Amino acid sequence: MADDAILRRQFLAGAGALATTLGPATAAQAQPAPAAPPASPAVAADEPLLTLTPSEHAFIAAAVDTLIPADELSPSGSACGVDVFIDRQLASA
Repeated sequence: MADDAILRRQFLAGAGALATTLGPATAAQAQPAPAAPPASPAVAADEPLLTLTPSEHAFIAAAVDTLIPADELSPSGSACGVDVFIDRQLASA
């Protein structure tokens, strides 16, 4: 190892000191403001559930909205019908 190389412990100590100095406030400032909370998932009257129970559908809708959140450019996953698509796929399996 070269004499001028940074030791791993020195690097980690410096990185930890930097992270402590910046703190969570800096990370929070870098995050965009969350979109408005989505409305509770509900199946349209003309699209009944084929496979999922209402509680299972609520779970799938919440999971889909977590994976595909709404933002200023696009709707959430449940608003796009991904939860209904999953229900239909389970019925055809």
